Amino acid sequence: MASTPEKSPDGERTDEIPAARPIGKDDQALRDAALSFVHSGDVKKFNGILEAFLKKSNAKCALLIHTGGHIITKVGLVDRLDTDTVGALVSGAFAATKKLFEVFKEKDFALTVQKGKKESVYIGLAGKKTLLTVLFDDTTTQGAIQLYATETTKKLEEYFAAMERGEGAKPGEDDKISDTFGAQSGGALDNVFG
Repeated sequence: MASTPEKSPDGERTDEIPAARPIGKDDQALRDAALSFVHSGDVKKFNGILEAFLKKSNAKCALLIHTGGHIITKVGLVDRLDTDTVGALVSGAFAATKKLFEVFKEKDFALTVQKGKKESVYIGLAGKKTLLTVLFDDTTTQGAIQLYATETTKKLEEYFAAMERGEGAKPGEDDKISDTFGAQSGGALDNVFG
């Protein structure tokens, strides 16, 4: 037996899923403001900083996440992580904790550590809109993570400042092929194809 659609007091059906509204100019402006463009040369710089952090701290992985939840980059043991979900959850958890601290009149909230039985997560603000997120286990200590995360955050913020001054990677700069690469690859192709 089919059920009859439910209706609100004004006669509108309430069981229908509302259609998505088209993106307007204001929506697009908000989206553009939330997302900052990063060149692949910048990501390589971030990766170098994060890889050095992992070596010093003995953490499992590190991610840079935009405060809006988008993954900027990730290094370490991330193959089994659903990083999109991690990005969204980290962003939400940080925003909620920041609001909680505002209730307590604390305006300089910058980091949180969630400790589990085996796995723990460090989330710290790096710059204005980026979260350094670190997954670590009992092979290291929270103190070591926080010590090296402080140093890493400083390096990231220095590079963010350089980017704002226009001193980051330039479009296409990291995609250039060197002259020696062409000669080397040509010789290798000659060896393969005769």
